[in-house]
Amino acid sequence: MIKKDILFELVKSLKQDANLNNIRFVKAYNGQQKESPLEDILVTVTTGKSESTGFIGGYIGNSEKGKEINSEIILNVYCPCEKGGDGITDTVNTIVERISKTDIDSLVKDIQVSEIKLNSEYEAVYRTIKLSMRYISLGGDAVE
Repeated sequence: MIKKDILFELVKSLKQDANLNNIRFVKAYNGQQKESPLEDILVTVTTGKSESTGFIGGYIGNSEKGKEINSEIILNVYCPCEKGGDGITDTVNTIVERISKTDIDSLVKDIQVSEIKLNSEYEAVYRTIKLSMRYISLGGDAVE
């Protein structure tokens, strides 16, 4: 469960970084036919596991309802095999730096980055960035 606007704002802030101008960000394909082979660096964005914790009576304070949400966002950074992974580490580092700088509300509690792996379906190498987030969803905020 991640509020759509939180996910949108996060990806929007990444796209505003000059070092990420040529990088495409797309919603993860969910089993649909994938683009293969890749022509350039691609970042897929998906939500991972999610938990919500309610408060007694549903109230977080003075007559304000809400829940604490613990969620993950997963960014897979793919680079075509034919480019030998060139640029993947710089892209991952830029994304992690940008998230750290723009997370002024301290929603991201942990960032994990995987080693470089091979994805034969995409004909690409990739690294996974997993963001663990925690925030309060107030009253009628729709979470997905």
